[in-house]
Amino acid sequence: MNPNPPRHANRCIYCGSMENLSDEHIVPFALWGDLVLKKASCAACAAITSDAERQVLRGFVRNWRTVNRSPTRRKKERPSTIRIRFGNEYREWDCDVPVEEAVAFLALPLIQGPSLAASNETSLKIAGFDRQDPNQPQALALLAKHAAIKAEMYCDIEPYSYCAMLLKIAFSYAAYLRTDFSKYDLFAPEIILKQPEQAWRYVGSDFQAPVRITRGLHSVQLVHRRYFNETYLVGVVSLFSKSGAAPNEVIIGKPIDPALGDVVLLQ
Repeated sequence: MNPNPPRHANRCIYCGSMENLSDEHIVPFALWGDLVLKKASCAACAAITSDAERQVLRGFVRNWRTVNRSPTRRKKERPSTIRIRFGNEYREWDCDVPVEEAVAFLALPLIQGPSLAASNETSLKIAGFDRQDPNQPQALALLAKHAAIKAEMYCDIEPYSYCAMLLKIAFSYAAYLRTDFSKYDLFAPEIILKQPEQAWRYVGSDFQAPVRITRGLHSVQLVHRRYFNETYLVGVVSLFSKSGAAPNEVIIGKPIDPALGDVVLLQ
């Protein structure tokens, strides 16, 4: 039995269109996303949300996905080798390592925010990185094979697209829970569709242990959170929470009725 059966929206959750609808994976399919909202995104909106996800999944997450054999609809395009820079006490060198032998590092940016709740913040600030290390025995075997004492992997992190993907995950999860959006002044849809480069203003990383809500690798939670005496509807998104990755608090909107600030949603 599927512990997370798909639900149906039957309209685009972003723009309201009822034409050319496709299914929406809350967490991307390529990251083993197990929550699906069916008929939830029109072709135009899907193109926008997919672009942000593509920047992440084919960018700094690609090597990690390749080594860990994450789901893909383009198996023929999957690389057969991973470039790793090795080093010892004398020199450094690059080597294309077969995927079967390779290890991958994953560094998720920790965002200082959400800056939407702090009007004086005008630029994205990265507070650090949540590093997901590779399998230790395999990493040691790889170093031994190449007579190296260290291994590095080039990682060009694009935090703006990462934040846009987190905002999409948080909002689509709220839709999956059938949240009554009429009770909120929603920020997320307009930012997702028209200003994805500004999504960072709605994201802030927490440094506490993640709360397990969904099954699988990741966890997502919906709460009301107060920042600077204002109440917001917040999606708490923790990708790779199974590995202990820090959660991200993502502002979706603001309750119209202040009394909703006393309600905590823990679905």
